[in-house]
Amino acid sequence: MQRGRIPSTGQIVTPATTVVHSTQRRTLYVNQVGGDGWMNMLAEPSGGLIPLCKYTALELIGGEHGRRRGRMVVACLGFVMWCGETRAVDRAPLPAATQQVLDGIPAMRAQGDVEGRRYADALNRQGDAAYRKGRFDVAASKYMHSYPNYPNARAYLLAGDAHWRAVVRYQLRHSSTDACGWNNRDFARHMEMDLDQHALVGQILAERENDARVMRTGLHARSVRATACLRGMAREYQALPPQTCVDVRRVRSCLGPPLIR
Repeated sequence: MQRGRIPSTGQIVTPATTVVHSTQRRTLYVNQVGGDGWMNMLAEPSGGLIPLCKYTALELIGGEHGRRRGRMVVACLGFVMWCGETRAVDRAPLPAATQQVLDGIPAMRAQGDVEGRRYADALNRQGDAAYRKGRFDVAASKYMHSYPNYPNARAYLLAGDAHWRAVVRYQLRHSSTDACGWNNRDFARHMEMDLDQHALVGQILAERENDARVMRTGLHARSVRATACLRGMAREYQALPPQTCVDVRRVRSCLGPPLIR
């Protein structure tokens, strides 16, 4: 039987005994997660799936017909379930590069026009078509040309994702098994910079605007997970020598399945 310890309290929990009682409320801790370390919660009324990480605290607020309803009381990766709605919670200070991009978006939109927005939408559609065909280099270019015409969360998210999928594909095709085709000279710095300027910008923008195309399709949650994995990898490599070979398959694993199909 799986066993775990709640970091904040030290309490040992198992799938059968995950309930913690207090004098004022009943709290359950997520413990029985899947192989990827996550459990999905059904959001109401949208019906979307919200991923919860292990040891997330949930306050039980009701239920019927064997189904429990609750709200998250400990944030997981920056999101909170509150009475069935998904809302962003206060984050740590944003990286300077992310904040700079976000600060510039209102002016970029104000300077745009209807034609520019239509062009951005057309580029996004072209990017989607290329992405679904596995032409990630083309898709990344389309998305990166989209958001200067009209900044939108989806383009930022998919631009960064498609770029790294294109890099991974190139490395797997051209790197030999006995040579290091991708070293750590710039990997960690480039990865952190790209995440700050693409994935994180898209995530924050989608949260602020409650962009249904991102928040209610699973795109946002999957991007958050991939970002956490890639950033963790980049920070590990920051401590390694420049000649260290980058684990291409680990990058591919962090990216996960394509974000759109």
